Amino acid sequence: MAAAARALREVAGTEYAHLIPGGVGQEEALLELSAARAESELETVARVSRAHQSRFLPGGLVATTDMGLDLVRLWHAQGDGLRPAQTVVLPRGSGPRHMVWHPSGHLYVVTELSHEVFAIAPDTTTSAGPVWRIVAASPLGMGVLPGDTAAELAMSRDGEHLYAGVRGSDTIAVLRVRGAGAALESIALVEAGVDWPRHHVVLRDTLLVAGQLSDEVASLTLDERTGVPGRVRHRAAVPSPTCLLPLR
Repeated sequence: MAAAARALREVAGTEYAHLIPGGVGQEEALLELSAARAESELETVARVSRAHQSRFLPGGLVATTDMGLDLVRLWHAQGDGLRPAQTVVLPRGSGPRHMVWHPSGHLYVVTELSHEVFAIAPDTTTSAGPVWRIVAASPLGMGVLPGDTAAELAMSRDGEHLYAGVRGSDTIAVLRVRGAGAALESIALVEAGVDWPRHHVVLRDTLLVAGQLSDEVASLTLDERTGVPGRVRHRAAVPSPTCLLPLR
């Protein structure tokens, strides 16, 4: 329509161009409106719920991550199912993926897209009862590259360190837990030893890393003093490993 109006104005000439509907201002407004509508529709399509992980917490709670809507949902586990308790909103576009529960009472959440770890905890000072909120956040490290995606989040046996896998640059980010659990500090970013570290677990003094695209599981030695993973100790051939589960 805008193109047709423009062609008619050219035929009419400058003397009568103002009589043709869809002048310059109207045309620009129409284009801006169309662009805004397209952007809104695209945003609506992109913002769909994408449940990714669930974790049982003390006190009969269950936490779930929603990567699509950037939410951590808390539920009361009951005999007939789950009852919604609260929803914690994370920054838009962060993509909350995996969680670990800390003995201090903090829930740590790694975000796949923004490469951060958020600490979430219940605020017991409210008159309405405990309300969960974000109490701390830390980036995974300066060496994380654009286009990288964070994967698994694991905790050391003593609870003093967190390990986040980073796919793309294929690294392991190490964060230190400070104080009573409400403070996090990025301290190292080391080679994962595999291609596309999809998942990892801590077993005694070892970090086992699943390399989804290198078809192997690598074992990295954990430094007992610093908590930082070292070089690869062993490799085991495994076809496209995506999750490691310790047998107890």
